[in-house]
Amino acid sequence: MAGYVSLRITRLRTLIEHPRTGDAERAAAQEMLDRILSKSRLRYGTDDRTYGTRHDRVGRHAGLSRIADMIRDDIALARVVFSTPHSVWTARGA
Repeated sequence: MAGYVSLRITRLRTLIEHPRTGDAERAAAQEMLDRILSKSRLRYGTDDRTYGTRHDRVGRHAGLSRIADMIRDDIALARVVFSTPHSVWTARGA
């Protein structure tokens, strides 16, 4: 996502600085650039960091032991949910 925003900022600046860009188009590009830059300053400029309600979910913020526990839980659940009765296997083998 950060790469996309920086690419967009670069393109907007190029459009604004190009000598053949019309006044209306330059003004629109400048407004878009100002809006993007103000959002990034608001998001990253504050020292008081808050996390969303889903921050503690397993994923990029989880430790290795927590991820291993969740994988074990998933495997145990899959064994229960997707297990087949032995009678099905014996009927097919006969």
